[in-house]
Amino acid sequence: PAWSPDGKTIAFVSNRTEKNQMYLLPVDGGEAQALTDMKQGAGGPVWSPDGSKIAFTAGVDYGEDEAPDRSKQPYRVTRNIWRFDDIGDIDLAVNNLYVMDVAGREVTQMTDHDLMVRGIQWHPDSSRILYGTMMKPDQWYGFRTENFIIDLEKNAEPLLHDWISVNHARWTPDGSKIIFVGEKDEPIIGTHSDMWVMDTQTGAVSNRSAGMERNIAGGLEGRMPAFRQIRPMVHVDADGDSAFIQVQDGGHVSIMRFALSGDVAYQKVITGDRACTLLDMQGDTLVYASDDITHSPDVFVAKSDGTGEKQLTHINDAFLADIIMPESVFLQFKGSDGTDVEGWYVKPTTGGDGPYPTILWIHGGPHGAQG
Repeated sequence: PAWSPDGKTIAFVSNRTEKNQMYLLPVDGGEAQALTDMKQGAGGPVWSPDGSKIAFTAGVDYGEDEAPDRSKQPYRVTRNIWRFDDIGDIDLAVNNLYVMDVAGREVTQMTDHDLMVRGIQWHPDSSRILYGTMMKPDQWYGFRTENFIIDLEKNAEPLLHDWISVNHARWTPDGSKIIFVGEKDEPIIGTHSDMWVMDTQTGAVSNRSAGMERNIAGGLEGRMPAFRQIRPMVHVDADGDSAFIQVQDGGHVSIMRFALSGDVAYQKVITGDRACTLLDMQGDTLVYASDDITHSPDVFVAKSDGTGEKQLTHINDAFLADIIMPESVFLQFKGSDGTDVEGWYVKPTTGGDGPYPTILWIHGGPHGAQG
């Protein structure tokens, strides 16, 4: 769901028809109004800051003669990457960017391609949209992303040229800069990611996490299904002075602040023996989810300096109170190259001193970890 800028309406997606469509719900009461009737469904509504338009995505309308028909066997696939976890068949998942005028309900198709659109961000003056694309048919790594800026006349320009990947991009509040997490050089597998600032007038970029050994926007393997739907996102304070995003360090995920100008400076503001996922920022308040190995995610708020933390939800407290939780024991050892590696073993709840029957789970890096 997406709140309108004036707080009076919520745009949301529902499957009350054959395909997911967008609806508007007045907050003060009344029935939801259908916004779209797209052949391939619609989703991901994002309001323009002035509240006059909604950007969204809709599946590619191939036409009757061009639509992939997976009921016929065998069928031909021409993409290098044609299936992906949590996505499925890429040809059936690609989409385009659309913009709807809320008052008149007119819909304009902004792109015409066979890619996946993600990370829609309106310019603060509602004149342009920053968005990312992925899953190009000729790519061998599906998550390599390219970003574009498109105006309402459909004039699109790439954000950067020749970067291996640009993710989590967003405008500063005054629209003069774009903050993003990126990898500049090959190879994408295992490449170090940094926090960057781009001046939209000059195109100059500056690395705001230089010297940091940890990847920006890293996380742990999600233990809860909902976390598969949460993408890390950069959030910028109202003054445009600092950016905030999560950073994984061993078995912990902290929320960090990065200075956007002057000397390179960064610090952890929300940390501890847990995994924190930044959800939103309003004023100087951070909204985030926090979980650990014995607690499922709950929503917290805190000031941007990390003070005044308050837990807002206790979703599974009653359930967990009746569960015997296993004890987790922290391990640290040297890898083959001398790097400190963290691990854990979880004792059975039946007790005893061991040895225990053991299952070894080694899935992890370079883009994932346990903790």
